[in-house]
Amino acid sequence: MNLRSTALACLLAFGISSAQAALLHFSFSDPVGDHAGTVDVTGLDFTFDSVTGAYTIDLHASPAHPFVGSFRINVNLFNPDTGTLNPVPSFFSDTGNDITLIAPTTVQTISGVNANLLSWDIGDQVAIGSAAFGNPDGISAFGSEVRDLPGGPFIRDMIGTTDNINNGAANVVAVITPLLPEPPTALLLSFGALLLARPRLRTRLHRASIGPSAG
Repeated sequence: MNLRSTALACLLAFGISSAQAALLHFSFSDPVGDHAGTVDVTGLDFTFDSVTGAYTIDLHASPAHPFVGSFRINVNLFNPDTGTLNPVPSFFSDTGNDITLIAPTTVQTISGVNANLLSWDIGDQVAIGSAAFGNPDGISAFGSEVRDLPGGPFIRDMIGTTDNINNGAANVVAVITPLLPEPPTALLLSFGALLLARPRLRTRLHRASIGPSAG
């Protein structure tokens, strides 16, 4: 297979994978220095595939108070723009993630698959606590947090609010957007396009160098 054919195959493969993997994204921020526990959370990035329901959650912490020791991550999110208050599919929950770290880090990642995300779409508003839109049916309050282990219920940092006592106090809302292509992907597309155009460019330059044919 020549270089041009390889480039075409790469572009076709990328097109197929892009059609199959519709990656969407939203994020929340949290005030620096508002933590009651060991970890000072500063943000949460949520990326998911709207075709498969696979998701990745990246939590960020301040360098002064990073993820270290034993802690629990609880993430609960509500999307009323699904058109229903039924927890299926309006409510996302990934809780009870107990982690112990010896070496500190400012980023902690959890991932999984959740079928409810198949109904979440671009432009939907997502709440990280009860204060924004209320609660889904059958849920009295919800919020997202990083909590010390072992520890009482208030030794934590609630995400999206300075209130680390009342669960669900956050009124922060995020909007779902498409995940932009990463630079390597854009570079691959540009490289492939140049390779595909190269034979035609060479032909035009050759014709220009020999001039018009004699009549």
